[in-house]
Amino acid sequence: MNKVFSLLFCILLLSHVALGDFDFNSVVSISKDDDVVRAYASVQLPGGFIATGVSVDGSLVEGDGVNVDTSFFKFSTLGSFPILQWFYYHGSVSAGAGGSIDISTSALSSAYIPTYVIEYVEKNGQEGLQIGEDDIVGHINLAKYTYDVDIETNKQATGFNVYHITATSSNGLFQMNFTLADQPVEVDGNRISAEQTKIDIGIYNYYDDKVNKASSTILCKDLACGSTGPSSNQSSLALLSFYAAGKFDLDLSGNAGITVQNDNGIYAGFNWVSNAKVTKEDGTVSVSANVVTSVNGTDNQVYGSAQISGIFTADASHKFLVQSFEGIRPSAVEWDPTMGGASEKFQNENSGFRIASSFVLVLVGLVAALLL
Repeated sequence: MNKVFSLLFCILLLSHVALGDFDFNSVVSISKDDDVVRAYASVQLPGGFIATGVSVDGSLVEGDGVNVDTSFFKFSTLGSFPILQWFYYHGSVSAGAGGSIDISTSALSSAYIPTYVIEYVEKNGQEGLQIGEDDIVGHINLAKYTYDVDIETNKQATGFNVYHITATSSNGLFQMNFTLADQPVEVDGNRISAEQTKIDIGIYNYYDDKVNKASSTILCKDLACGSTGPSSNQSSLALLSFYAAGKFDLDLSGNAGITVQNDNGIYAGFNWVSNAKVTKEDGTVSVSANVVTSVNGTDNQVYGSAQISGIFTADASHKFLVQSFEGIRPSAVEWDPTMGGASEKFQNENSGFRIASSFVLVLVGLVAALLL
């Protein structure tokens, strides 16, 4: 029995240790439905953050006895591409037959990794970037930037917290904004559970050579260099990225997302919208510029998978994503996907995100050690 309580205490302790301008009035509380209410704690790290949300009302997985239900977000940039990871852990302890102790666990994890901003010229007559068919005339390697991270917390009138976290490259060209909340909310029309984050991705001033400075390499054709700088072509921009999940197969949700489900009916995934806000060179703004998405099984180890293979375990699955933004030589592109986890009922409304990572393995190892 002491081992059981030690298990629960260690998980809770670990969860608390580990864990552009935002209008908090745009956040609207919605019905809890089959979701939970959490108490998130965030920790700012050099070039990243960890946010840990322990359930204070409900659980995504029904279990007898004492339940521990925790959602983790981890964002890191040091020495790598920007990586946003999501982890979910559920454990329950109950009395079994004959005075025995029954322990059950459930885990889910995934990652989203943007790797390159690509400048391309349309050549094959098909909308969006088709690698190998259109001309790539420039790039930014997102692993070569350093990022400043800022965390804002806002207590809503009803008592729960909303967290807005911004990660901006040192030159301001690439930005990721994360919005998460202690309970289910709607943000600018997007429903997110207490296990999901709304992401706003911004690409600013790519075509300004004072901002997007070419790397010192004389001929920067190798993708390993930081930036080619902008070309003088009538070109467009695309974002290359990966979504990865451990152990479970990835399924496409039409052309709007990727989902994965574990054995306990918990969903995770990466969902995107088919339009973006694009500002043209002349300053005019299109709030519904088309976003063309292609989903591929591999990048042939060219556009980042070779460098990030360490986060993929032997049984992990991943998809290579190409998101192309409508517009010639835009001065700004803003796009907002969603990632995280959700119950099956909440998933039918919106979806989320997860990767088999060392952090979940630490928790599983902790359980095993305490039961020995």
